[in-house]
Amino acid sequence: MVNDALAIDLVAEAGQELLGEGGVTTTYRSLGSEDFAVYLEHVPGALIRLGAALPDRKVDLHSASFDIDEAAIETGTRVGAGSLLKLLEAANG
Repeated sequence: MVNDALAIDLVAEAGQELLGEGGVTTTYRSLGSEDFAVYLEHVPGALIRLGAALPDRKVDLHSASFDIDEAAIETGTRVGAGSLLKLLEAANG
């Protein structure tokens, strides 16, 4: 899976503006498979990871003991909308 450079830059910029310093970071690369990669063969885009674990429970997403921090829903929506606005700005010059 390969993210489009412009798309990932716009997402990072929107995330920094909305979440502040430290709100966006790079993460490890995974050898897992992702069907989203097929979409990116046809259109530019970016797959991002949204931190959704509870602060006191650092377990893998696919673990039986994973519990989601529901505040991540709002965070993801804000970053997604902010990224879309950045993309529209870039497309309109």
